[in-house]
Amino acid sequence: MGIAADRLRKEIRKQVNENIEKLDHDVDCICEDLRKGKSSGVNIKKTLKFIADAKIYIKSAEEGIERLNKIYKALKASRKLTEASRKASVLTAAGVAGAASAAIGIALEYVIARIKVETDDLKSVTNVAPTVVSNYSDFLSRSVSRIAQAQLEKELKDSVREDRTNMLS
Repeated sequence: MGIAADRLRKEIRKQVNENIEKLDHDVDCICEDLRKGKSSGVNIKKTLKFIADAKIYIKSAEEGIERLNKIYKALKASRKLTEASRKASVLTAAGVAGAASAAIGIALEYVIARIKVETDDLKSVTNVAPTVVSNYSDFLSRSVSRIAQAQLEKELKDSVREDRTNMLS
């Protein structure tokens, strides 16, 4: 497995999972407080600010994914260049003084194998990362709508309570 791709995959999972757990807990607490009739104004503001910041980070993550795609293309091109260089050294090794060229060809074979592993892993990350980012973005949108719905329900309850009080007076 490629070193860069493995680290990147772990970091994406770690950051997204931590944020989802924290945000899910905060949203649940806010919704529960609003249903009980408590005012969670400060918590709502902090959570909505967290969501807004997370959306900014999503944009930077998408830019990072684009950079990864460019790196993938560069690695793929370097692999092709290395393969061509290996073929040239093997052809040169066929000559009289070909021991050095043969050694270079063997070394380049190792480099080609490592580049292939890295490009394959990097491609898998660039395929997975957009899905993770999209799911996280959807989660953020759902969280905002849950908070808004809980606020509307609280306002409706408060207005019904006020109407009942006015009717009794």
